Amino acid sequence: MHKMNKKAAKGEVNEADIDKERINFNKFIKKTEKLLSFCFALLLNLAEDLNIERKMVKRKIVQLLVEMMDRNNLDLLYSVLNFLKKLSIFSENERQMVQYKVVDKLNKFIPNPNQQLVNIILRLTLNLSFDVEFCDQLAETPLLKKIVEMLKVGQMRSHGISILYQLSKSEKIRAALTFTECLPIV
Repeated sequence: MHKMNKKAAKGEVNEADIDKERINFNKFIKKTEKLLSFCFALLLNLAEDLNIERKMVKRKIVQLLVEMMDRNNLDLLYSVLNFLKKLSIFSENERQMVQYKVVDKLNKFIPNPNQQLVNIILRLTLNLSFDVEFCDQLAETPLLKKIVEMLKVGQMRSHGISILYQLSKSEKIRAALTFTECLPIV
């Protein structure tokens, strides 16, 4: 990197050096995401103790986890979503997830060829569907239509129906469902 800086100062940067740096940077990102995945899995195991979980929440673990949803590493996403699903059991954590607009982040993952990831997303969505504000946010995103589409997939049907049943308490959701294929599918 130091050699490249000297060359850049002289204006002698060529395309091969840039490609080499890009490859090194991508390797660094992959290693970092692997380490983050391991760390979040470890924290998830430590969070089995409710006292430790509360301390993590005080230190803004929810915000950090929601920010990590912008990454593309499958193992990291799986660890993060599992952790969020565990935390979403408590209403104060639910409110934080809603505050950080987790629904916008969830929207980009469906549809997804990885059924295990979709399963975790649907279970997290079900946990969050008990929050009225989450339901209101969900009504304004394409995620609702995507959940309805999941009803067509046999393995995801039970999660989809459970989510839609819970969401139906919201007037906005009921209105939005009239513009989907929900009724004919169900």
